[in-house]
Amino acid sequence: MRIGLFQNIQWPEPTDQRVQYDNAIRQTLLAEELGFDSAFFVEHHWTRHGILSSTLAVLAYLAGRTSRIRLGTGVLVLPLHNPARLVEEAATVDLLSNGRLDLGVGRGFQWGEFNGFGLDLEDSAERTEECLDFILKAWRSDGPFTFKGKYFTFNDIAVQPRPVQQPHPPVWVAAGSPDSARRAGRMGLNLQMSSGVALRRVPEFLEGYREGLAASGHAFDSSRVMLARIAHIAETRARAWEIAEPHYFWFRKTLAETSTSPARPIPNETKHIVPKLNGPIGSDPDDPGYLFCTPDVANRVIEDVATMGVGHVIFQSNWGGISQDAMERHLRLAGREILPHFHVGVK
Repeated sequence: MRIGLFQNIQWPEPTDQRVQYDNAIRQTLLAEELGFDSAFFVEHHWTRHGILSSTLAVLAYLAGRTSRIRLGTGVLVLPLHNPARLVEEAATVDLLSNGRLDLGVGRGFQWGEFNGFGLDLEDSAERTEECLDFILKAWRSDGPFTFKGKYFTFNDIAVQPRPVQQPHPPVWVAAGSPDSARRAGRMGLNLQMSSGVALRRVPEFLEGYREGLAASGHAFDSSRVMLARIAHIAETRARAWEIAEPHYFWFRKTLAETSTSPARPIPNETKHIVPKLNGPIGSDPDDPGYLFCTPDVANRVIEDVATMGVGHVIFQSNWGGISQDAMERHLRLAGREILPHFHVGVK
């Protein structure tokens, strides 16, 4: 089992944006020191919910500040990108990091982002498929090639530089449904499930992924399955929630604001979440696996998902302006009592 971070860089006013970036960088450096395996950074636009709009630029910076931890995009929203520029920049990060890039990609779901770019959210699946087809062709072609799609055309190009990892860095596909997981399997790519996937649904996603892999002649490997979990680890569950509560609800509120079109009301997240936090983790069939808990509880949950077929868990913890001190205590506690439980270390 590999354990990593899922980094949000958010901007609760009136905090300094530079501080939020610096905190995320410091947390990643600490995570490498403690033995975490990976750090995945999420892309967002136009909102305080996420001010990391240039993920690969940040990973290029981290490539020079780190030596072991893998650096991932979690995820790049493909419909918002020119795939030729994306594949060039991704290969550059892989080169600068000496082959430590993990490329997480997805179709996106936030209405506000698509509206800001003047794009139709309804076209996201089709745009994603075309971009992904181009990326794989670019990295798997030995020489110049031509690509003609509905949205992009490229004539007689040979993408440079070439990535260190051959034929290309691991590609993780974000799946929002079992059908999406099935498509990732058919392409022979890795599967990434977000923190919004309820624990009870993980086997359903994995069943679709296995079916897709089998249909295209690929073998299942749990190391190619990732699950994100909202997490704050503390000495007691009450303390974990006391620290996390105000920051986590800010995170949920801004997520709802940017995800929902003006034609739809913003949901009241509080009344739906708080009751689920009162019982044992996993006791509610719709519980998406909030890990506001002690290390031993987190270990049991991670063991459970490992038996389902998940080989990589990433903690999504840096949200809503949570203090750097709280984040460092969370990371050090996880590094001391969770990572050794799963024999995580230098690979």
